[in-house]
Amino acid sequence: MTLDFLTNAWLHPGIVLILGAWILPLLKGWIKRVAMIALPAVAVVICMSMSNLPYGDYGKVSFLGFEMVFGRVDQLSLIFSYVFSIMALLGMIYALHLKDDSQHVTALIYAGGALGVTFAGDFL
Repeated sequence: MTLDFLTNAWLHPGIVLILGAWILPLLKGWIKRVAMIALPAVAVVICMSMSNLPYGDYGKVSFLGFEMVFGRVDQLSLIFSYVFSIMALLGMIYALHLKDDSQHVTALIYAGGALGVTFAGDFL
């Protein structure tokens, strides 16, 4: 099993949203509000910075004679990533007044999943 994705400088924006969503309920007060805005803002910055990457496959893993691709960047996936990440940012700004952590966590995981599907190369 070879892991050449360690040599590629590519961070999946969906991972940032999904992992950050699970940290959000542990935070309180203004730190929580900052994190609610910072997580999707970081995803937007990552998506915008991916326009500098060459199009192609990232996160390739060879396993049992098969090559799996966990990330594929092309022009269409970049456009959809902009839409999904900006949607997550605007949604979190709109939801700042809510006190229910489950809604914030669910929204960030949903947006992270949308970005995951957008950049999906292969799963199996």
